[in-house]
Amino acid sequence: MNKIYVTMASYYQPKLVCYFTNWSQYREDAEFTPEDIDVSLCTHVIYAFAKVKNGVLVHTDDNDIKGKPKGMYERVTSLKKSKPDLKVLLSVGGWVHGSKPFTDMVETPQGIKHFTREAVKYLKRHNFDGLDVDWEYPTMRGSPPEDRNNFTRLMKELKTTLQSEQLLLTAAVSAAGQDVIEAAYDVRKLAECVDFFCLMAYDFQGKSKTGLCSPLPEQEKAVGHWVDKGAAADQIVLGCAMYGRSFTLKNSHDNEIGADVKEKGEGGELTREPGMLAYYEIAQRLSEGTWKAFYHPVQKACYAYKGNQWVGYDDPDSIKEKARYIRRRGLAGAMVWSLDLDDFRGKRYPLLRAMHEELNK
Repeated sequence: MNKIYVTMASYYQPKLVCYFTNWSQYREDAEFTPEDIDVSLCTHVIYAFAKVKNGVLVHTDDNDIKGKPKGMYERVTSLKKSKPDLKVLLSVGGWVHGSKPFTDMVETPQGIKHFTREAVKYLKRHNFDGLDVDWEYPTMRGSPPEDRNNFTRLMKELKTTLQSEQLLLTAAVSAAGQDVIEAAYDVRKLAECVDFFCLMAYDFQGKSKTGLCSPLPEQEKAVGHWVDKGAAADQIVLGCAMYGRSFTLKNSHDNEIGADVKEKGEGGELTREPGMLAYYEIAQRLSEGTWKAFYHPVQKACYAYKGNQWVGYDDPDSIKEKARYIRRRGLAGAMVWSLDLDDFRGKRYPLLRAMHEELNK
């Protein structure tokens, strides 16, 4: 009888979860639309964001559901026609949304049931394959201590109802320190509810000194916290940043990691947000030849500076290091925040493509 040998690698089907932001369509000279998404690089696309209003799931922008000829929801979910196994989820919450709408909704069991019942109808009406809950964060930003358990109750109710409709349930969760994770989440119980966690393993830099946005050792530590608290490694999708965090140095001659900072870095010419540069803005600066760029072999991330401007970021090589860690650790895959911040022009996607290639070796 012939024996068939199957390697572990053949079982590994990594997820590559790609967040689409509905405000990037308005970025002048860098507009990002659903048609810019390269579905060959993503297993999941998550549409950010819907919101909780009056206890139910609703859109945040009128053109989410209205448009000529299609609204943005439909333009994104229509991508499944070219890739039938693509899963498209709707994310509710986000940083700007805050805690209060969640807190009000989860205050009573009736509020949770009502939200869940209406959310399923909403997802099915708009052809989404599931819901991503991005509450930033239970027990914080005005959220009372009891919201730790209320969040668990919400996720349990969602799991039962969404699973019966063959819809996915995910949660975008904090990668901050162990104390924050313990205060906000009953990890073991949440792990019983979700299909996977999107671990937001970026923005580790401080404010007073230069620091890297997503150094691999900090990401590894965050994964360790979640596993120690009860999540399975193969439930965790590791978040990676398609942007860098920037600073204005106090002294332009003191320009290494840990240098004193005067304030946030100057905003990019297209993103226009102080303290942040899209990867395509970083790539443009590096191509000019006047910025000095360095790779940190321990942190597995990059930084660059010119004069008093400093930015920490990932390049394709450091992204590949993260992909190798994901495979080595047996994680579920990678998540990118967000598609519009990679160098998407011409669907090049150098960071996303590097992650895809390395994960699927």
